[in-house]
Amino acid sequence: MEIVAEAVEVIGAHSRLLAPTSLHVSSGELLVVSGPPNAGHTALALALSGRLQPGRGSVRLDGRADPRALRRAVAVVDAPEITEPEPSVPVRTVVAEGLSMAGRSARRAAVRSWLAEHGLAEHASTRMENLPAAERTRLLVDLAAAAEPVEVLVLDTPDRHGGAEQDWYELARRESDRGRAVVLLCSEHSADRLGLARVRIGNAEPGAAAAEAPAGGERAAPEGGEDGSAAGSPAPGEDDAHPASESTEDTRDLRPAEPPTSDEHGGRHTAHPESTARAGEGAR
Repeated sequence: MEIVAEAVEVIGAHSRLLAPTSLHVSSGELLVVSGPPNAGHTALALALSGRLQPGRGSVRLDGRADPRALRRAVAVVDAPEITEPEPSVPVRTVVAEGLSMAGRSARRAAVRSWLAEHGLAEHASTRMENLPAAERTRLLVDLAAAAEPVEVLVLDTPDRHGGAEQDWYELARRESDRGRAVVLLCSEHSADRLGLARVRIGNAEPGAAAAEAPAGGERAAPEGGEDGSAAGSPAPGEDDAHPASESTEDTRDLRPAEPPTSDEHGGRHTAHPESTARAGEGAR
């Protein structure tokens, strides 16, 4: 499976939400995409998953412009105000809803079993806002991966929660090693600290470079060169935890591409319009 985005641009009601960005990623590849705060990480995630219609450019799945197929194949993980769980919701509720939307049993016994299998039993009653960053991202990735037929994961700025970069990076690597295509959206700061080659948001603007060597780190050559292809995935070095990224993105202007359809998951944990396992079509 391959997703190709060509000069995707998103224009909101008040301003441009995403500068023209091109990339492609295939099954078994991990693509790191970085940008400064408010660069359009979430707008890009929704466009790649067929949940937001770009103003310009295109997103193709295996050569076809098919938003419905994208929505079925791509899960957006922890997008701010879109698929992130409510902070006050306990972990067991997030798991129950995630399992239900994945078409699996969400009975209490099934939830307890899932939590135990994933090493999270002690956090069953923990509010999501109090769950350590590494466990939070692992929980949401595992729930997204539980849904069928998810073949692509888009992780939306896990670095905004703080913690050690290598935790969420290795989690993304794990999923690509399992054969999924993984797009990891993060800040420039995080990509620099990990020493990663990356695609930059806005790389399709005239004169923009698709991938550049990170400052202060050894460059890892992208598998397909510097045209937006998936980066080779070097193991990150040991590093200290860093504070959460400077800001989250304003998602008020994000609008769904199409209304919900009966065969797609919808509903965000508790009082919001999207799910953690998969962003529905109710993006605000």
